[in-house]
Amino acid sequence: MCLGHKVNKEKIGNILILLSSRIQPLYHTKLLKLLFLIDERSINETGMPVTWLDYKAWKLGPVSPEIYELKFLNCPYKEYVDIIKEEQGTRIVPAVAFDDSTLSDYETKIIDDIIQHYQFVSASESVELTHESGGLWDNTIKKYNIVFDDMVGISPYDIDLTEKIKDDTTKLLHYYEVKSMLEFEASLLD
Repeated sequence: MCLGHKVNKEKIGNILILLSSRIQPLYHTKLLKLLFLIDERSINETGMPVTWLDYKAWKLGPVSPEIYELKFLNCPYKEYVDIIKEEQGTRIVPAVAFDDSTLSDYETKIIDDIIQHYQFVSASESVELTHESGGLWDNTIKKYNIVFDDMVGISPYDIDLTEKIKDDTTKLLHYYEVKSMLEFEASLLD
């Protein structure tokens, strides 16, 4: 289970509520990309992701396995969102009201900006956004020489968000300090 889910489940759940209430309809693939874009922007600006979700390099771009699970009955966020299977895909809708106390003003601003910028982008366009040459997904694919075929669309390789801040020692140190603190907090929850 990823660090984000262990220590930020309520925050992530409320982000899912916010995104699915403001972008309608919101399908699963686009949700996966929006979460990555939120974390990528936050790490660029502050050195910290908002969610602390893990992302894998899959064929259709960065994917958080925990959020991917929304498609199935064992959804770890089912208390926050409902899943509706439709011909067009898996639609995500809020199950409860959004609780803004779980997000800082800065995090809310990032999410609002991402919603404003990408709300009318299709799922396939959002996949293309995360496949940019020189981006985190692209660099991971190249680093591990990942080749996808029609049968296999997943890989075990993590996308390292710290690649965005590797040249900023202050942000990088802060990232690892916060990560260490969160890992300690998560160990107390086990």
